[in-house]
Amino acid sequence: MKNLLIATLFVSVLSISCEQKNTQTDDEKAVLTEQAKTKFREALAAGKSSKYWVSLDLWQQTEELYDQIDDDSQNQFRYYLNRNKANILDKVGLQNLATEAMQTAIEWLKKSDELPQGKNYELELISSQRYLATYMRDNGNFEDSNKIFFQILSSREAIPGIHAQIKNLIGMNFMDLGDYESAFYQFDDILKIDEMETKLKAHYLQNRGKAAFHIGKKLQAFSDLNEAANIDASMERDRYEFEARLDLGEIYLMDKQFNRALEQFNKALMLYDYGIEENPDFFKIYNLKYAAELATGHPLANDTKIKFDQLTRHNELQKQQYTAEQELALLQAGLFSVNQQLQRREYLVTHWPRWVSYTLIFFILVVLFRTFELTIKNTQIIQKTKA
Repeated sequence: MKNLLIATLFVSVLSISCEQKNTQTDDEKAVLTEQAKTKFREALAAGKSSKYWVSLDLWQQTEELYDQIDDDSQNQFRYYLNRNKANILDKVGLQNLATEAMQTAIEWLKKSDELPQGKNYELELISSQRYLATYMRDNGNFEDSNKIFFQILSSREAIPGIHAQIKNLIGMNFMDLGDYESAFYQFDDILKIDEMETKLKAHYLQNRGKAAFHIGKKLQAFSDLNEAANIDASMERDRYEFEARLDLGEIYLMDKQFNRALEQFNKALMLYDYGIEENPDFFKIYNLKYAAELATGHPLANDTKIKFDQLTRHNELQKQQYTAEQELALLQAGLFSVNQQLQRREYLVTHWPRWVSYTLIFFILVVLFRTFELTIKNTQIIQKTKA
Protein backbone atom coordinates (compact mmCIF):
# COMPACT_ATOMS: atom_id res chain seq x y z
CA MET A 1 0.00 0.00 0.00
CA LYS A 2 2.83 2.35 0.95
CA ASN A 3 4.62 1.58 -2.35
CA LEU A 4 1.40 2.27 -4.28
CA LEU A 5 1.05 5.71 -2.62
CA ILE A 6 4.68 6.56 -3.43
CA ALA A 7 4.19 5.51 -7.09
CA THR A 8 0.98 7.56 -7.36
CA LEU A 9 2.70 10.59 -5.85
CA PHE A 10 5.65 10.22 -8.27
CA VAL A 11 3.32 10.02 -11.31
CA SER A 12 1.41 13.11 -10.11
CA VAL A 13 4.62 15.13 -9.66
CA LEU A 14 5.88 14.00 -13.09
CA SER A 15 2.55 14.95 -14.70
CA ILE A 16 2.61 18.43 -13.12
CA SER A 17 6.23 18.85 -14.24
CA CYS A 18 5.36 17.89 -17.83
CA GLU A 19 2.42 20.29 -17.87
CA GLN A 20 4.67 23.10 -16.68
CA LYS A 21 7.25 22.15 -19.31
CA ASN A 22 4.59 22.19 -22.07
CA THR A 23 3.28 25.52 -20.80
CA GLN A 24 6.80 26.95 -20.97
CA THR A 25 7.26 25.59 -24.49
CA ASP A 26 3.99 27.16 -25.60
CA ASP A 27 5.05 30.48 -24.08
CA GLU A 28 8.38 30.28 -25.86
CA LYS A 29 6.60 29.50 -29.13
CA ALA A 30 4.37 32.52 -28.67
CA VAL A 31 7.37 34.79 -28.06
CA LEU A 32 9.31 33.39 -31.04
CA THR A 33 6.24 33.62 -33.28
CA GLU A 34 5.71 37.27 -32.37
CA GLN A 35 9.39 38.04 -32.97
CA ALA A 36 9.26 36.26 -36.33
CA LYS A 37 6.14 38.18 -37.41
CA THR A 38 7.79 41.48 -36.44
CA LYS A 39 10.89 40.62 -38.50
CA PHE A 40 8.60 39.49 -41.32
CA ARG A 41 6.91 42.92 -41.44
CA GLU A 42 10.28 44.70 -41.26
CA ALA A 43 11.63 42.62 -44.15
CA LEU A 44 8.56 43.41 -46.27
CA ALA A 45 8.88 47.13 -45.53
CA ALA A 46 12.60 47.15 -46.41
CA GLY A 47 11.87 45.42 -49.72
CA LYS A 48 9.13 47.93 -50.61
CA SER A 49 11.59 50.75 -49.85
CA SER A 50 14.12 49.19 -52.28
CA LYS A 51 16.50 48.41 -49.40
CA TYR A 52 17.06 44.98 -50.87
CA TRP A 53 20.17 43.87 -48.97
CA VAL A 54 18.63 45.01 -45.68
CA SER A 55 15.50 43.08 -46.61
CA LEU A 56 17.51 39.92 -47.36
CA ASP A 57 19.24 40.14 -43.99
CA LEU A 58 15.87 40.50 -42.25
CA TRP A 59 14.42 37.54 -44.17
CA GLN A 60 17.37 35.47 -42.98
CA GLN A 61 16.72 36.50 -39.38
CA THR A 62 13.02 35.70 -39.80
CA GLU A 63 13.84 32.25 -41.17
CA GLU A 64 16.14 31.52 -38.22
CA LEU A 65 13.33 32.40 -35.81
CA TYR A 66 10.84 30.14 -37.62
CA ASP A 67 13.43 27.32 -37.53
CA GLN A 68 13.14 27.42 -33.73
CA ILE A 69 9.35 27.03 -33.82
CA ASP A 70 8.21 23.41 -34.01
CA ASP A 71 4.68 24.09 -35.19
CA ASP A 72 2.99 23.13 -38.48
CA SER A 73 0.69 26.16 -38.23
CA GLN A 74 3.67 28.30 -39.31
CA ASN A 75 4.04 26.56 -42.70
CA GLN A 76 2.05 29.21 -44.55
CA PHE A 77 4.30 31.96 -43.14
CA ARG A 78 7.39 30.03 -44.21
CA TYR A 79 5.87 29.80 -47.69
CA TYR A 80 5.38 33.56 -47.92
CA LEU A 81 8.80 34.14 -46.33
CA ASN A 82 10.63 32.15 -49.02
CA ARG A 83 8.49 33.55 -51.82
CA ASN A 84 9.24 37.13 -50.80
CA LYS A 85 12.92 36.31 -50.31
CA ALA A 86 13.04 34.83 -53.82
CA ASN A 87 11.56 38.03 -55.21
CA ILE A 88 14.28 40.14 -53.55
CA LEU A 89 17.06 37.77 -54.66
CA ASP A 90 15.79 38.13 -58.23
CA LYS A 91 15.89 41.92 -57.96
CA VAL A 92 19.55 41.90 -56.90
CA GLY A 93 20.44 39.59 -59.80
CA LEU A 94 20.88 36.33 -57.86
CA GLN A 95 18.56 34.21 -60.00
CA ASN A 96 20.16 30.91 -58.96
CA LEU A 97 19.43 31.64 -55.28
CA ALA A 98 15.99 33.00 -56.21
CA THR A 99 15.26 29.67 -57.90
CA GLU A 100 16.23 27.73 -54.76
CA ALA A 101 14.16 30.02 -52.52
CA MET A 102 11.07 29.66 -54.74
CA GLN A 103 11.45 25.87 -54.82
CA THR A 104 11.56 25.92 -51.00
CA ALA A 105 8.50 28.19 -50.97
CA ILE A 106 6.54 25.70 -53.09
CA GLU A 107 7.53 22.87 -50.73
CA TRP A 108 6.18 24.85 -47.75
CA LEU A 109 3.01 25.71 -49.68
CA LYS A 110 2.34 22.00 -50.26
CA LYS A 111 2.77 21.36 -46.51
CA SER A 112 0.36 24.15 -45.54
CA ASP A 113 -3.01 23.00 -44.24
CA GLU A 114 -4.63 26.38 -44.79
CA LEU A 115 -3.92 29.78 -46.31
CA PRO A 116 -5.08 33.26 -45.28
CA GLN A 117 -8.73 34.04 -46.04
CA GLY A 118 -9.32 34.84 -49.70
CA LYS A 119 -6.26 32.90 -50.91
CA ASN A 120 -6.71 29.91 -53.23
CA TYR A 121 -4.19 27.05 -53.00
CA GLU A 122 -4.20 26.21 -56.73
CA LEU A 123 -3.78 29.84 -57.79
CA GLU A 124 -0.97 30.34 -55.26
CA LEU A 125 0.78 27.24 -56.62
CA ILE A 126 0.43 28.40 -60.23
CA SER A 127 1.68 31.87 -59.36
CA SER A 128 4.73 30.45 -57.53
CA GLN A 129 5.47 28.01 -60.36
CA ARG A 130 5.34 30.88 -62.83
CA TYR A 131 7.91 32.84 -60.82
CA LEU A 132 10.06 29.71 -60.50
CA ALA A 133 10.02 29.09 -64.25
CA THR A 134 10.87 32.74 -64.92
CA TYR A 135 13.83 32.62 -62.52
CA MET A 136 15.02 29.44 -64.23
CA ARG A 137 14.78 31.17 -67.59
CA ASP A 138 16.76 34.16 -66.31
CA ASN A 139 19.37 31.72 -65.01
CA GLY A 140 19.71 30.05 -68.43
CA ASN A 141 17.82 26.87 -67.52
CA PHE A 142 15.47 27.03 -70.52
CA GLU A 143 14.40 23.37 -70.74
CA ASP A 144 13.29 23.03 -67.09
CA SER A 145 11.67 26.45 -67.33
CA ASN A 146 9.52 25.27 -70.25
CA LYS A 147 8.54 22.07 -68.41
CA ILE A 148 7.03 24.17 -65.61
CA PHE A 149 5.36 26.60 -68.04
CA PHE A 150 3.69 23.67 -69.84
CA GLN A 151 2.49 22.32 -66.46
CA ILE A 152 0.84 25.67 -65.78
CA LEU A 153 -0.87 25.72 -69.18
CA SER A 154 -2.29 22.23 -68.58
CA SER A 155 -3.72 23.19 -65.17
CA ARG A 156 -7.49 23.57 -64.90
CA GLU A 157 -7.05 26.52 -62.57
CA ALA A 158 -4.74 28.50 -64.88
CA ILE A 159 -6.03 32.02 -65.47
CA PRO A 160 -6.95 32.46 -69.18
CA GLY A 161 -5.45 35.96 -69.19
CA ILE A 162 -1.93 34.69 -68.55
CA HIS A 163 -1.93 32.04 -71.28
CA ALA A 164 -0.54 34.44 -73.88
CA GLN A 165 2.19 35.68 -71.54
CA ILE A 166 3.26 32.13 -70.66
CA LYS A 167 3.20 30.96 -74.29
CA ASN A 168 5.37 33.97 -75.13
CA LEU A 169 7.92 32.94 -72.48
CA ILE A 170 7.82 29.36 -73.78
CA GLY A 171 8.51 30.68 -77.27
CA MET A 172 11.41 32.80 -76.03
CA ASN A 173 12.86 29.74 -74.27
CA PHE A 174 12.62 27.78 -77.52
CA MET A 175 14.45 30.58 -79.33
CA ASP A 176 17.23 30.54 -76.74
CA LEU A 177 17.46 26.77 -77.27
CA GLY A 178 17.70 27.30 -81.04
CA ASP A 179 14.34 25.61 -81.73
CA TYR A 180 12.91 28.43 -83.85
CA GLU A 181 10.15 26.35 -85.42
CA SER A 182 8.57 25.51 -82.04
CA ALA A 183 9.03 29.15 -81.03
CA PHE A 184 7.27 30.35 -84.20
CA TYR A 185 4.18 28.22 -83.52
CA GLN A 186 3.94 29.50 -79.93
CA PHE A 187 3.96 33.14 -81.11
CA ASP A 188 1.63 32.30 -83.99
CA ASP A 189 -0.93 30.82 -81.56
CA ILE A 190 -0.80 33.97 -79.43
CA LEU A 191 -1.45 36.26 -82.41
CA LYS A 192 -4.63 34.35 -83.27
CA ILE A 193 -6.27 35.92 -80.22
CA ASP A 194 -8.76 38.54 -81.44
CA GLU A 195 -8.58 41.05 -78.61
CA MET A 196 -5.13 42.03 -77.45
CA GLU A 197 -3.48 45.09 -75.96
CA THR A 198 -1.68 46.98 -78.75
CA LYS A 199 1.76 47.10 -77.12
CA LEU A 200 1.59 43.35 -76.40
CA LYS A 201 0.72 42.68 -80.03
CA ALA A 202 3.79 44.68 -81.09
CA HIS A 203 5.97 42.56 -78.81
CA TYR A 204 4.52 39.25 -80.05
CA LEU A 205 4.87 40.35 -83.69
CA GLN A 206 8.54 41.09 -83.06
CA ASN A 207 9.10 37.64 -81.61
CA ARG A 208 7.20 35.84 -84.38
CA GLY A 209 9.10 37.85 -86.98
CA LYS A 210 12.50 36.88 -85.53
CA ALA A 211 11.51 33.21 -85.28
CA ALA A 212 10.06 33.26 -88.82
CA PHE A 213 13.34 34.51 -90.28
CA HIS A 214 15.29 31.64 -88.74
CA ILE A 215 12.99 29.00 -90.27
CA GLY A 216 13.12 30.52 -93.76
CA LYS A 217 9.84 32.48 -93.64
CA LYS A 218 11.51 35.73 -94.69
CA LEU A 219 8.43 37.47 -96.09
CA GLN A 220 6.57 36.72 -92.85
CA ALA A 221 9.54 38.02 -90.84
CA PHE A 222 9.81 41.35 -92.69
CA SER A 223 6.01 41.76 -92.64
CA ASP A 224 5.71 41.12 -88.87
CA LEU A 225 8.57 43.43 -87.91
CA ASN A 226 7.37 46.22 -90.21
CA GLU A 227 3.90 45.93 -88.69
CA ALA A 228 5.38 46.00 -85.17
CA ALA A 229 7.43 49.10 -86.05
CA ASN A 230 4.33 50.94 -87.27
CA ILE A 231 1.93 49.97 -84.48
CA ASP A 232 0.59 52.91 -82.50
CA ALA A 233 1.32 51.87 -78.90
CA SER A 234 0.14 55.22 -77.50
CA MET A 235 2.62 56.80 -75.06
CA GLU A 236 5.14 53.98 -75.52
CA ARG A 237 5.13 54.14 -79.33
CA ASP A 238 8.78 55.23 -79.66
CA ARG A 239 10.11 52.47 -77.43
CA TYR A 240 8.27 49.70 -79.29
CA GLU A 241 9.19 51.15 -82.67
CA PHE A 242 12.84 51.38 -81.59
CA GLU A 243 12.92 47.70 -80.60
CA ALA A 244 11.12 46.60 -83.77
CA ARG A 245 13.45 48.59 -86.04
CA LEU A 246 16.48 47.19 -84.24
CA ASP A 247 15.23 43.63 -84.84
CA LEU A 248 14.27 44.45 -88.43
CA GLY A 249 17.72 45.91 -89.09
CA GLU A 250 19.34 42.83 -87.60
CA ILE A 251 17.52 40.38 -89.87
CA TYR A 252 18.20 42.62 -92.90
CA LEU A 253 21.87 42.44 -91.91
CA MET A 254 21.77 38.64 -91.67
CA ASP A 255 19.98 38.57 -95.06
CA LYS A 256 22.85 40.70 -96.49
CA GLN A 257 20.50 43.59 -97.30
CA PHE A 258 23.03 45.99 -95.82
CA ASN A 259 21.59 49.32 -97.00
CA ARG A 260 18.15 48.42 -95.64
CA ALA A 261 19.72 47.31 -92.38
CA LEU A 262 21.55 50.62 -92.06
CA GLU A 263 18.33 52.52 -92.81
CA GLN A 264 16.53 50.72 -89.96
CA PHE A 265 19.37 51.31 -87.48
CA ASN A 266 19.43 55.03 -88.30
CA LYS A 267 15.64 55.29 -87.89
CA ALA A 268 15.86 53.49 -84.55
CA LEU A 269 18.57 55.84 -83.28
CA MET A 270 16.41 58.86 -84.20
CA LEU A 271 13.73 57.49 -81.86
CA TYR A 272 16.10 56.91 -78.97
CA ASP A 273 15.47 59.54 -76.31
CA TYR A 274 15.86 57.78 -72.97
CA GLY A 275 18.89 56.94 -70.80
CA ILE A 276 21.39 54.46 -72.21
CA GLU A 277 21.63 52.69 -68.88
CA GLU A 278 17.94 51.77 -69.21
CA ASN A 279 18.40 49.82 -72.43
CA PRO A 280 21.47 47.75 -73.34
CA ASP A 281 20.17 47.63 -76.94
CA PHE A 282 21.71 51.07 -77.35
CA PHE A 283 25.17 49.45 -77.35
CA LYS A 284 24.00 46.61 -79.58
CA ILE A 285 22.66 48.93 -82.24
CA TYR A 286 26.01 50.70 -82.60
CA ASN A 287 27.71 47.34 -83.10
CA LEU A 288 25.26 46.24 -85.78
CA LYS A 289 25.30 49.68 -87.41
CA TYR A 290 29.09 49.44 -87.63
CA ALA A 291 28.77 46.01 -89.30
CA ALA A 292 26.32 47.39 -91.89
CA GLU A 293 28.57 50.40 -92.56
CA LEU A 294 31.59 48.13 -93.06
CA ALA A 295 29.61 46.12 -95.61
CA THR A 296 28.53 49.17 -97.59
CA GLY A 297 31.88 50.94 -97.34
CA HIS A 298 30.22 53.81 -95.51
CA PRO A 299 32.61 56.71 -94.83
CA LEU A 300 31.33 57.10 -91.25
CA ALA A 301 32.02 53.51 -90.17
CA ASN A 302 35.05 54.55 -88.15
CA ASP A 303 33.03 57.30 -86.41
CA THR A 304 30.48 54.68 -85.33
CA LYS A 305 33.28 52.50 -83.92
CA ILE A 306 34.68 55.50 -82.01
CA LYS A 307 31.20 56.24 -80.62
CA PHE A 308 30.88 52.65 -79.38
CA ASP A 309 34.33 52.81 -77.74
CA GLN A 310 33.34 56.05 -75.98
CA LEU A 311 30.11 54.53 -74.67
CA THR A 312 31.88 51.50 -73.21
CA ARG A 313 35.09 53.17 -72.05
CA HIS A 314 34.12 52.78 -68.38
CA ASN A 315 33.13 49.13 -68.65
CA GLU A 316 35.65 46.80 -70.30
CA LEU A 317 33.53 43.68 -69.62
CA GLN A 318 30.54 45.28 -71.35
CA LYS A 319 32.75 46.26 -74.26
CA GLN A 320 34.01 42.68 -74.65
CA GLN A 321 30.44 41.37 -74.50
CA TYR A 322 29.14 43.65 -77.24
CA THR A 323 32.29 43.27 -79.35
CA ALA A 324 31.64 39.51 -79.31
CA GLU A 325 28.04 40.18 -80.43
CA GLN A 326 29.37 42.40 -83.22
CA GLU A 327 31.69 39.65 -84.46
CA LEU A 328 28.76 37.20 -84.38
CA ALA A 329 26.67 39.63 -86.43
CA LEU A 330 29.50 39.99 -88.96
CA LEU A 331 29.86 36.22 -89.16
CA GLN A 332 26.10 35.74 -89.67
CA ALA A 333 26.13 38.40 -92.38
CA GLY A 334 29.05 36.73 -94.18
CA LEU A 335 31.18 39.75 -93.38
CA PHE A 336 33.74 38.23 -91.09
CA SER A 337 36.30 38.00 -93.90
CA VAL A 338 35.88 41.73 -94.53
CA ASN A 339 36.45 42.43 -90.85
CA GLN A 340 39.52 40.19 -90.84
CA GLN A 341 40.94 42.03 -93.85
CA LEU A 342 40.42 45.38 -92.13
CA GLN A 343 42.07 44.07 -88.97
CA ARG A 344 44.99 42.70 -91.01
CA ARG A 345 45.40 46.03 -92.79
CA GLU A 346 45.41 47.82 -89.44
CA TYR A 347 47.87 45.25 -88.10
CA LEU A 348 50.26 45.75 -91.02
CA VAL A 349 50.18 49.50 -90.47
CA THR A 350 50.87 49.27 -86.73
CA HIS A 351 53.05 46.10 -86.56
CA TRP A 352 56.15 44.97 -88.48
CA PRO A 353 56.06 41.32 -89.60
CA ARG A 354 58.66 39.32 -87.66
CA TRP A 355 60.88 38.51 -90.68
CA VAL A 356 61.04 42.21 -91.59
CA SER A 357 62.11 43.03 -88.04
CA TYR A 358 64.88 40.41 -88.12
CA THR A 359 66.10 41.63 -91.54
CA LEU A 360 66.23 45.23 -90.35
CA ILE A 361 68.13 44.25 -87.21
CA PHE A 362 70.64 42.31 -89.36
CA PHE A 363 71.23 45.27 -91.70
CA ILE A 364 71.57 47.69 -88.81
CA LEU A 365 74.17 45.43 -87.19
CA VAL A 366 76.07 45.10 -90.50
CA VAL A 367 76.08 48.89 -90.95
CA LEU A 368 77.25 49.43 -87.38
CA PHE A 369 80.00 46.82 -87.78
CA ARG A 370 81.21 48.33 -91.10
CA THR A 371 81.12 51.82 -89.59
CA PHE A 372 83.14 50.63 -86.61
CA GLU A 373 85.63 48.84 -88.94
CA LEU A 374 86.06 51.90 -91.16
CA THR A 375 86.53 54.13 -88.13
CA ILE A 376 89.37 51.91 -86.85
CA LYS A 377 91.05 51.83 -90.30
CA ASN A 378 90.80 55.62 -90.65
CA THR A 379 92.26 56.05 -87.18
CA GLN A 380 95.22 53.78 -88.07
CA ILE A 381 95.85 55.68 -91.34
CA ILE A 382 95.82 59.04 -89.53
CA GLN A 383 98.26 57.73 -86.90
CA LYS A 384 100.66 56.41 -89.61
CA THR A 385 100.49 59.72 -91.48
CA LYS A 386 101.39 61.65 -88.32
CA ALA A 387 104.29 59.29 -87.62
